[in-house]
Amino acid sequence: EISTIWMPFIILALALQSVRLLILALIPMPIEIFVAIGSMYFVSLHTTVLFYALMMMLMLCTSLSFDYALFTLTRYSEERGNGADVKEAILTVISQSGRVVVVSGCVLMIAWGAMLALPNPFKSFCVCANSMILTCVLVQLTFTPSLLAILPFLGPPAAKPTRPQ
Repeated sequence: EISTIWMPFIILALALQSVRLLILALIPMPIEIFVAIGSMYFVSLHTTVLFYALMMMLMLCTSLSFDYALFTLTRYSEERGNGADVKEAILTVISQSGRVVVVSGCVLMIAWGAMLALPNPFKSFCVCANSMILTCVLVQLTFTPSLLAILPFLGPPAAKPTRPQ
């Protein structure tokens, strides 16, 4: 909804506490929308895809992008705050937060996949949702870490390692 779209942005900005990380969280969204809705074109060649299902994909993209960005970017900030270099922080993000993102995506895909047992109009929602979920998971685990590696200035600087006294 147009009237409430600003709320997730504010919540994400408060959670990330960085304008740069907020921008980094928003960059993958157009890619996710383009890929997932583009893939639905090929599905529509073989079955009916409801317009409402495509609109649902946009809302799902917003929520999943913000959710997965929150998992990965807060972990990245923590690792950089602990003094890890960019490569170490990205590896930790992929191995630890990436696991959470994959499990969350699988659970959501199973839940939405249960709609395949319902009559035909609901199948459109199932296929659209699973397309968006899979796209969001893949983009969050590949594109976002790549952006952090290529453009490390978007993320927080590494903290100075403290010497034991």
